[in-house]
Amino acid sequence: MKQFYSLMIGVVLFASICSAQTVTKTQNFSTSFTIDGTGNYGASLTPVNFVSGVDFAVTDLVSEVSVSINFNKTDGSCGNPASGYSYHSETSFRLVSPSGTFVILAAPGTWSGGANISPVTVNFTTTAAFAPSGTPVSGNFLTNNGNLAVYQGENAFGNWTLQAGDNAGLDPLCILSYSVTLSTFNPLPIELEFFDAKLDDSERMVLLDWETASEFNNDYFQLEKSLNLYDWESFKQLPGQGTKFSPSTYNAVDENPSIGLTYYRLKQTDFNGAYSFSDIRSVYISPNIFVFPNPIQGNSFMIRGKQLKGVQTKLFDNSGRVISSKHQQVSPGILGMDISNCENGIYRLELKWANHREYVSVNIQK
Repeated sequence: MKQFYSLMIGVVLFASICSAQTVTKTQNFSTSFTIDGTGNYGASLTPVNFVSGVDFAVTDLVSEVSVSINFNKTDGSCGNPASGYSYHSETSFRLVSPSGTFVILAAPGTWSGGANISPVTVNFTTTAAFAPSGTPVSGNFLTNNGNLAVYQGENAFGNWTLQAGDNAGLDPLCILSYSVTLSTFNPLPIELEFFDAKLDDSERMVLLDWETASEFNNDYFQLEKSLNLYDWESFKQLPGQGTKFSPSTYNAVDENPSIGLTYYRLKQTDFNGAYSFSDIRSVYISPNIFVFPNPIQGNSFMIRGKQLKGVQTKLFDNSGRVISSKHQQVSPGILGMDISNCENGIYRLELKWANHREYVSVNIQK
């Protein structure tokens, strides 16, 4: 009869992405920051700075970025010259990270129209429904011609700079303030959703599968097994996904499992050589041994089983004395034992593998 159970041992060493934090830094201008005729993204505003170990843990990396800009574009509102027309198609914004990565928030032509606008607050985020267009209005928007998701996995610390442009003169762009919001994560190796080991009794194989919600610098996985929880053997290796912020599934097979109880674990190794282990799972495989005929009326009997390779046999009488320890291979999966010297009675047959013993009662009635 098939038997299977899983055993959880020890502490979870594959930790989830943790220590997530969100911090907003704002740059307010006492008088509007005036841009006029600078060209696309031609002016760099005073940056906002995120400090290592103060705003976030020193090991944190970026998971999400959003940008909020409060601005207006009207004649004569925030500096000279004070004439001309407020052609909104002139306006452009982009964000530059401490590493120099820039993402276009609003390309030239994002907004159109010539009417003056009062101050609006435009929030650029990855969760909005659509990009801005037409006359500027307050709200949450996707970037127009950029993607804030490219910042995922970057270092959070240092200056984040908003660059703005106004590609024609005589109608100033007026920026009252802007803010950058960073969410971070602590990049532990992987976020392991599950690791399972199950017996496929029909094929006499152990099926192993696992899933990660995310991975960071993950070079490869190794599957290991043990008969005693101390000596571990690596029997299969699969490549990891490097850095990935979406789920991945994996599966493998142990084609040569051992009889009895076997322990399995997953070893994950980073590109820098650091490694950690999953929880331990265990699988029990019964030899499924049968003696026939039983009762035995002749001078020999047969032993049938799915796993007889490497087995040692002993036949004991009711006093515990070994009567026979020899068997012959009759055919694949069948062994034979001679009992011509045995008297009638009940005997105990012991079958022993490296990590397991199985006993079968034998009734000899010649």
